[in-house]
Amino acid sequence: MTLKIENIRPGYDEGDIVVFEIGGNEYSECLSGFRLGREKYTLDGLTNEYLLSDDFEEEEMEEIHSQLNAWIADNRGSVFEFGSKNPDIERIEHGLNMSEGVDVFLSSEALDRLNIEGDSYSVSGDCGCATVTWRDCDFGRQGIQFDPGEPDRCEAILHSTLSNPASVISDIEDRLEQLREEAKAELEDDDEYSVESIRSLTL
Repeated sequence: MTLKIENIRPGYDEGDIVVFEIGGNEYSECLSGFRLGREKYTLDGLTNEYLLSDDFEEEEMEEIHSQLNAWIADNRGSVFEFGSKNPDIERIEHGLNMSEGVDVFLSSEALDRLNIEGDSYSVSGDCGCATVTWRDCDFGRQGIQFDPGEPDRCEAILHSTLSNPASVISDIEDRLEQLREEAKAELEDDDEYSVESIRSLTL
């Protein structure tokens, strides 16, 4: 009996996965690049870990993998999108591997509030750390890298941020406030310098 796989889509759960349904039940399988499974070191050496091994017999798992591999081959260059319950976000786009980064497209109100040029910000995993980048209308290209200095915490933050890219909106707001305060302080310093220069010339 052929297992009918439906609603195949990429996902992320502490790493790239492929999510799908069989008989109304949802399952997922690890994805490494364009290959199913995830390499894992055990007492027997390097082996491939498969999530489906807990739910299916080997023959069934091979049949599912065959169908998933065909879908992966057809969707290597595809762009996927999903919505968000956050009212600031219109949609989130990503490729087959979410670990390579996601683009978060914002509502016009959010773009104005965050002072973002264009229509989105990006979240990626540069050097194993969660990184958000965008372009500010007044201050140009901006970036924040979340690096707590500890590899385990860095990995945990990366997983959390890719799973919930809306969580960095508050960090963008904080950066904008910081940039404006620094610009205001610099302007005040320039005004003070100008006043002192005029005084020195009149003495």
